[in-house]
Amino acid sequence: MAEELEKFDSIQVRDFPEKDIFAIDSRVRNSDIVTAGIFGVLLFLPGWFALKVLDDLYEVKIKPKIQDIIKKADEIEIFKSSKKYFVHSLSIYHEELNVLARLMRHPL
Repeated sequence: MAEELEKFDSIQVRDFPEKDIFAIDSRVRNSDIVTAGIFGVLLFLPGWFALKVLDDLYEVKIKPKIQDIIKKADEIEIFKSSKKYFVHSLSIYHEELNVLARLMRHPL
């Protein structure tokens, strides 16, 4: 047993560092703010550009075709007959008498 204890004397003991080597420094630095700003701009610009391109594409290519389809549908006899009937109504409420008067007109 004494021989085993003598072996421990020959082991060199090193001092541990005062600072934990696994500790994470969570302070915000200027470079972190700049990096976040650059990433924000890099993520915003492609999205904005894609929306701009899609808006222009809709205005130039898709919208005229849809308008042509609507104009052709207006010329079809089935849709013309359904547009004849409009209902005009006027409602007046008299607060003192607690009365609601409604006028409706159906042109044929």
